[in-house]
Amino acid sequence: MKIKLFLLLIIIFLIVCGCNSSNLNENENNTINFISKCSFRDGEDGWFKYLCIDVSKKNKNINIIEDNYIFDDKVTYVFDGINLKYQSIENYYIPIYDEEKNEIGRLSSNYPSLSISKELKDEIKEINTYFNKYKFKNKITIDDLKSLNLTFINVHELIDMFNEAIENNPKKLGKYINLPFVSIKQSLNEGGFKYQVGYYLEYGNIRKVDLEVIIEKDSQKVNSDKKYKKLKEDLKLFEKYILQYQTFDISGCDIYSEDYQLLYNLLLGLENEK
Repeated sequence: MKIKLFLLLIIIFLIVCGCNSSNLNENENNTINFISKCSFRDGEDGWFKYLCIDVSKKNKNINIIEDNYIFDDKVTYVFDGINLKYQSIENYYIPIYDEEKNEIGRLSSNYPSLSISKELKDEIKEINTYFNKYKFKNKITIDDLKSLNLTFINVHELIDMFNEAIENNPKKLGKYINLPFVSIKQSLNEGGFKYQVGYYLEYGNIRKVDLEVIIEKDSQKVNSDKKYKKLKEDLKLFEKYILQYQTFDISGCDIYSEDYQLLYNLLLGLENEK
């Protein structure tokens, strides 16, 4: 029973530290009851950071965003970093503790994030707690964060991201409101060859996408460096297509052919869930 209690506390911690809910909240009229303003910083090897400010709608019964939001006391702030390239990374996990607070196990996550990093999770939690305490409604300076103690996260980058988010116009509600806001999925294995897609949604819009090919050593699908290089180049073009046209249906892309049926099936599964 005590272990279950600690699991519950872990879940609460993840919510407090800034992990978004899987889907956008809806009210009785089937409209989203908040508007989101975000900024991003791309990193290396599949990583990116995001800072999102969720503000109240003036009229919650419509999905219009222009002149339909207000910074009130219900405003919330979320800062985190996510990796879309790897399903798991060492030291990025959710710990399970016993009643003596000894770590007795680990819960796997669908994707690595800074908020479950053994090294960074406390700092991410502190940042989110700080912003949600002071509820800044205008651009900030270093003086506004003077009591925030950071070792790993660059405070100047944090300030720049917050100020960008404040000034950025919110995106209109996208069509992918029924998908988890972030996920990494893999296709079936076909002869030692499979695809992986990692994506991040901002207010129902595809904001980040990472396509990978995972090949076993004895795979007959890609048996030369030249073919592998061409495949990676095509995946980058598919990523651009997905972001530009806001769709996981890649059949309309100029380079699409039946050779990419396995990738198409993986992405179509996401498209059909929207």
